[in-house]
Amino acid sequence: MESNATQEKSSFVSHFKSLAVPMSTQPQRAFFMAQLMLRALALLLSVAAIITMLTNGQNLTIMGIVIEARYNYSSAFRFIVGADAIVCVCSALSMFLVFILSRPKSDPSNYYFLFLHDLVVALLIMAGCAAATAIGVVGRDGQVQSGWPAICNRVEEFCHKSTVSIAMSYLAFLCYLSLTVMAVNKLKKKNAQEASQGGA
Repeated sequence: MESNATQEKSSFVSHFKSLAVPMSTQPQRAFFMAQLMLRALALLLSVAAIITMLTNGQNLTIMGIVIEARYNYSSAFRFIVGADAIVCVCSALSMFLVFILSRPKSDPSNYYFLFLHDLVVALLIMAGCAAATAIGVVGRDGQVQSGWPAICNRVEEFCHKSTVSIAMSYLAFLCYLSLTVMAVNKLKKKNAQEASQGGA
């Protein structure tokens, strides 16, 4: 009976350890913690950017005519909201992927798919930020050649909140840029280790 109880306890401990993130080395622990923290930060920044943009709006009265400034009047602002939403979903899902890769028996080659995921998300949010920045600059400075007047001097609150939302999206982009660099560095070390083992 005592032997069976000891075996069950040992089996339970082994199963529990298999679910945990491996902490065998300090670099591994730092890598996985950084991965999770950056993805969580990108998720929070994207959610904050979406909420700021969705609640953004201001009314302007000109000669008795009420003009509304809303984010959904601009295709660039709609695009960045959609990009931020995709970043939120991908960040949440990729956190589970990172957890799976942290398992002791996970296939290291899956880091390549993690790199592709982070690269695509980074490019998507960068495109959204670039589009929103371009229309924001036109709204702030106008474009005389095309006959587009500046409007931010009239709807300052709308432009300010738009700037804050875009800035948070840029920070989310920096998170995914860092994740992409980390994934490339991880793959580089893995290939170097395999090459050294093959040469030995």
